[in-house]
Amino acid sequence: MTAKQKFTVAFNNAQLAWTLVFLLATMIPLANDLPLWPLLVAAVTIGWRWWLHVQRRRVPHGVVRFLWTLANAAFVFATFRTFNGLAPGSSLLIIMAAMKLTESVRVRDLLVVIYMSFFLILANFLFDQSLSVALYSALLVWLGVTCFSQVNRSSVQDAPIAALRDSGRLLAQAVPLTLLLFVLFPRVPGPFWALPSASQGQTGLSNSMQPGSISQLLQSDAVAFRVKFEDTVPARQELYWRGPVLEHVQSRHWRPLRHSDQPTELRVFGAPIRYEMILEPHQENWLLALDMSAPDALPDDARILYNGALTSNGKVFERRRFSLNAHTRYMLAPQLSEIQRASNLNAALTGNPRARDIAVTWRQTHTNPADIVDAALEYFNQQPFVYTLSPPLLPGPHTVDDFLFGTRRGFCEHYASAFTLLMRYAGIPARVVTGYMGGEYNPISEHYTIRQSDAHAWSEVWLEERGWVRVDPTGAVAPERVEQGIAAALSGGESLPMFIMNNSSLIRGMRQTLDAINTNWNHWILGYGQERQWEFLGKLGMHTPSIARLVIVLAIVATLGMMLFALWLGWRSRVVAHDPAHAVYRRFTRRLNHLGITINDSEAASELAQRAAQELPAYANAVENFCTLYEQLRYGPAQQDISRLKRALRRIPPHRLLMRR
Repeated sequence: MTAKQKFTVAFNNAQLAWTLVFLLATMIPLANDLPLWPLLVAAVTIGWRWWLHVQRRRVPHGVVRFLWTLANAAFVFATFRTFNGLAPGSSLLIIMAAMKLTESVRVRDLLVVIYMSFFLILANFLFDQSLSVALYSALLVWLGVTCFSQVNRSSVQDAPIAALRDSGRLLAQAVPLTLLLFVLFPRVPGPFWALPSASQGQTGLSNSMQPGSISQLLQSDAVAFRVKFEDTVPARQELYWRGPVLEHVQSRHWRPLRHSDQPTELRVFGAPIRYEMILEPHQENWLLALDMSAPDALPDDARILYNGALTSNGKVFERRRFSLNAHTRYMLAPQLSEIQRASNLNAALTGNPRARDIAVTWRQTHTNPADIVDAALEYFNQQPFVYTLSPPLLPGPHTVDDFLFGTRRGFCEHYASAFTLLMRYAGIPARVVTGYMGGEYNPISEHYTIRQSDAHAWSEVWLEERGWVRVDPTGAVAPERVEQGIAAALSGGESLPMFIMNNSSLIRGMRQTLDAINTNWNHWILGYGQERQWEFLGKLGMHTPSIARLVIVLAIVATLGMMLFALWLGWRSRVVAHDPAHAVYRRFTRRLNHLGITINDSEAASELAQRAAQELPAYANAVENFCTLYEQLRYGPAQQDISRLKRALRRIPPHRLLMRR
């Protein structure tokens, strides 16, 4: 059977089963990133196609397939409002692969589905580049190569274990070349895997704050970023990771001001604290940094805004790795402009009369603004305020009054918002800063992991000759939050997530081990960009690497590889030439191939004889006799006459046209 004939014949049960299993396996990890309905449609279509094949039913009419495909495409557009992007494109690809099965009747149709499934593996890795996804993708490639091999067989397929073993051997041979290309292939600046997706839900902080926006993040153990300090490690109460700064308030909602290009003076004191950060994608422009970032050691595309927040030129759609310097002693804006003063004194003109009255009382009692700040903190500390995850709703028009003098139960965003407004009522410029506080130290990899559950909000007040000063009113209510962490600050009756409550040393150790593995994966594999590649090549002796030099090195390595491969082929041909029995056996297999028998190089002669005898019953005795003589000649204890093997070969016709009718 020719190659063209092989691809145009109908497939069998095993070939279809391999293809369906491979397609389903590639869809599984996409359930985390795509709507459920495209996966369900594809799964139902796959099951339906298997039922049609088993029941020997005809595939649906072309008009039905066209209308069904058009309807699914319309659903994709209705879901995403576009066909452009990673999520809509992946959803469409899944549906198209499943729909291709409904018209598949030949082997070449299954091959198209297999190719589409390989693209789904790539799409999955574009969504998530974690180590677990990479390992699963490697297994999918192994399964895909096995599936491709089995579908290409025109007759009997191998047992699954044997098929996986053979394809695994092929992939193992490709590992050295893969590693070589990973190390030497020229890197372009910026990660390759970053694709913005409008469908990606934002996890973590946002550019605004309202009651509940921080507390809801406590339920998430997703990593926000990882940090490794070079030498000096700040005390835990100094681990404030600065994010968006919110200065405009309307009702209960805080958001940043628009005039973000105002020049502001920043003075830093003491030795810098050097650290490396791996920031997870959050689809915003701002970056997280230890309060306060040194302006002379920033990433190339980053800058410090007038309010001390660190921002990048583009949104963070991919994991980023960069080094920063920080100073925990600093002075931000020793002179406050009139625009900034007015913006940070602005409060609602009406509402919250009791809060206004107590603020005015403090202002009349204390002439020093710092004393007013202390009076407010003392009020939070002495009154029966409760730090809780489940504060009551405050639906009335005077929400600050209801909180300060009524419920007195809230999370960090409640205390930061109320304190900031109290300061503004008292005539002190104040604003809200959101970010993260603390972090979990991993002794295995010696880094800190900051999760979404570490999200925090605090206040800043502007004081004469001191500039903007951080004030954390949550620390006045629950000092354990600052000193020990979220779990120690909340009361025993709170419903905390298991990853926060669990104090088992075994589980904590396992979690730290996995986190250390993921950190090294991010550092050495995903972080292997142009800068790290050139640094590595410099250690190998290429002191001035460039893309041109890398291309030359790759060309040299490729030439040497081809030369070695040619030498191996020559050695292999000489080995075959010195084995007359094997040479005759090769003629035998070619003859069977001309007669329509698929040849598997890993198949023993006796197995080939058994299979060929079933397909060529008229020549069963001749085939079995030849294979028996070959095995005796090749593996027997005594040397046999090669002429007997050649005579046995002559009894098998060289072409199907010469076969007896």
